[in-house]
Amino acid sequence: MAQELSRLILHSYEGSYLDNPEFTATEPLSTAAEPETSEHDVDPTSTLTKTHSTLPEDPATDLTRNKTRTFHGQGHAVFNSGHSYTGEFHQGFMHGKGTFVWADGQRYEGDFENNRISGTGVYTWNGGSKYIGKVENGLRNGRGTFDCCVTKSQYEGDWKEGKLSGFGRLVYNQDNSFYEGTWLSGQKHGTGTMHYESGNVYVGEWSRNVKHGQGRMVWNNRGEEYTGHWERGVPHGYGVYTWKLSHTKNHQLPMQNKYEGEWMNGKRHGHGVFMYASGARYEGEWKDNLKHGKGSCVFENGRSFIGEFCNDRPVLEAPKFQNEYPFIFDLKGMLPANADAAMLEEAIKSINTVILRHTDDLRYIYSYYCQLGVEPGTNEDNHAITRIHLWKFFDECGLKEKGSSYVDLDRAYVEHLKDDPLFDHIYKNPHDVSHHFIFRDFLDVILRVSHLLYNNKENSNQTALLEHGPAASFSYMIKTDILSALAKKRADKMEDTEPAVVPFQKTLLFEVETIFSDRVYQLYTSLTKRFARRTVTVRMLLHILNDANLITTLSGGSLTITDFIQIVETHIPGVTGDLGSYNLEFELVPYELFTTTYDCLYHKSLHLLHERAYEEAVARTRQEAHLSATQEMELLASEAAAAAAATAAAALAAAELVDGDAGVAPGVLTSQINILTPAAADHVDAPSANQKGKKKNGKEATPAKDNTAPAGTGNAAPAPVKDSAAPKTTLEAGKDKNEKDTRQLSLASGAVSATAAPVDYATSLNNLRKEKESELRLQRKLTCIEEFEDAEGPTADDIRESVHHLFEKFIQMKP
Repeated sequence: MAQELSRLILHSYEGSYLDNPEFTATEPLSTAAEPETSEHDVDPTSTLTKTHSTLPEDPATDLTRNKTRTFHGQGHAVFNSGHSYTGEFHQGFMHGKGTFVWADGQRYEGDFENNRISGTGVYTWNGGSKYIGKVENGLRNGRGTFDCCVTKSQYEGDWKEGKLSGFGRLVYNQDNSFYEGTWLSGQKHGTGTMHYESGNVYVGEWSRNVKHGQGRMVWNNRGEEYTGHWERGVPHGYGVYTWKLSHTKNHQLPMQNKYEGEWMNGKRHGHGVFMYASGARYEGEWKDNLKHGKGSCVFENGRSFIGEFCNDRPVLEAPKFQNEYPFIFDLKGMLPANADAAMLEEAIKSINTVILRHTDDLRYIYSYYCQLGVEPGTNEDNHAITRIHLWKFFDECGLKEKGSSYVDLDRAYVEHLKDDPLFDHIYKNPHDVSHHFIFRDFLDVILRVSHLLYNNKENSNQTALLEHGPAASFSYMIKTDILSALAKKRADKMEDTEPAVVPFQKTLLFEVETIFSDRVYQLYTSLTKRFARRTVTVRMLLHILNDANLITTLSGGSLTITDFIQIVETHIPGVTGDLGSYNLEFELVPYELFTTTYDCLYHKSLHLLHERAYEEAVARTRQEAHLSATQEMELLASEAAAAAAATAAAALAAAELVDGDAGVAPGVLTSQINILTPAAADHVDAPSANQKGKKKNGKEATPAKDNTAPAGTGNAAPAPVKDSAAPKTTLEAGKDKNEKDTRQLSLASGAVSATAAPVDYATSLNNLRKEKESELRLQRKLTCIEEFEDAEGPTADDIRESVHHLFEKFIQMKP
């Protein structure tokens, strides 16, 4: 789209004008350029690249038009070319909201700015294609959505100068074929994900519409995957290629074919390692997908060959495969130093005899741990057990109770690999969680661990008359530890005739392990690298938890150091020594780091949730008790006020007797009660006028003398005042009446003080309140404890959320 609308000759105009005799139009009316044909505006195999162009028009203008009147406000303009505009004008320019329709029916509806299409609007083409979004100078610029009716494709994202630029999602068709990522000038460029119609997926870097940089391609239609570096659309550089085996086919291959190494122009070229599905392994040089150069090959039965390869074959004759024994083991360190070839041959023969005797059980156990943690129906990279599975196997066999830790068992297996050209990498990193074990390796681990635990022990030497040395220890461990654990598993499986409810904690452990274990293992690796050691100690884990503010030093806190030691003790017996001493230098393998951390955070989560539940119960009980106390205190206040009012009434009655047993007008008594206890006036009935008076100092009170005669009872008229002075005015009479009332109140107070202490309403009420609050506090505490004990406890969702939150805090710690 041109930056400025082409100048068109106006044919007619209907609408509003701005009358301005001094204004002369210096710019002719212009209109929007026509978009070019939209039927091919989207190329579904690449990007949206084509833009609109300006419709050529006669540049002639009519300067005599509108010299005294300017288009302003709402209007409708028709041009000689057949285009039209309806919308807002501002001083002769299309400005504001409007609709421009080209002669062929295509249209734009949206914002105009000084004869330019700028702002937000909608382009609509004749075929039904539509663009909705930001526009600048007639070009799609900013955020917008384009729907192409021809290819049924849709793009939603960023635009720049009419081309896809920035982040956006292009759906090519309705078969879930789409690209989501960054664009540059209408091409995939940067980082993005491409879902192909075949179901294949690529996630990674792009350059000018081709895969370039780091990326991962999954060919779901053929079970292959490549992760690594790409160049011009093919693997180039370092990468890992895996050929997955179908789980639907019945096979016993323990692994997948996998190559990890260097590539050139889509072929294996340079140094690389190929892991065969059978368990065999080649490490060496490659050329054009073939083994070529120096290399070493280890067969699945344990035999090895080191030498030159040319065009995928050994240059020298490789050792012939002998099938006397299915498995070959390196017994270095397990036989006496003076052992000869015959002794070695006899030892290997005995070990294979033990394997043959228990082969069904051993393969069943291996298969069980291979599938541990694998969801049914999912495709995994291999069927071989990992080191994590191996540690779980050690745990279920109870090997730590034999006095050796996981660290000791791992070192016992790799000790003979020192300075081995093929397996030196395993020796240098004995706790690598990515290490896999084929069935032969699994047997080798059992053999080495059994030699560590049972070598030269009487019980192992008595397993069979014909077994001795490594075979005797091997046989004893299988019978004592492995088969007993297997029997327990099978018994549990037979008892579960119906689907059992999996304990929540076990389910949560599996869930947390799936989400967080890899990052915990990365943390373990970071710690070992930082401190230049192979393992992490209990002390290091304690420091990490403390740095993450997960350890509390307060007694009774959610996770104290004592709690931590007790949890570690369940994983590593012997951490607690005599006299309360702790040995924090015990070494942990990665799996122990994860499980110990999980138990600590699970413990802390339960404690925090119980604290929160108790606080909520306290707050709820306190609120209810406060409402109850408020109501009761109001009642006590009313009762206290009523008692004070009754006392005052009695005093007034005594005053009446002092004045000569004369009656008091009901109004006077009520006013005095109101003065003393205004809040209790509605709760007290006025005493009778002839109520008896009280004694003063043991004698009857004598009436006080006054010049004013007491009022008579009933409706009797008052006696005339005996005074020689002139009659008093009404004001003076009222004053005398108030003085009399005051004297009566004073006499009443005197009468009360003669028999009891003066009534202090505030003090009395305060004492009652203190007594009641003390009772309420005790009752509130008891009620809160009862309510908390009767509660169902934290829900599974609460525990899950809390554990996940604490794990996030833990793994974010930098070593």
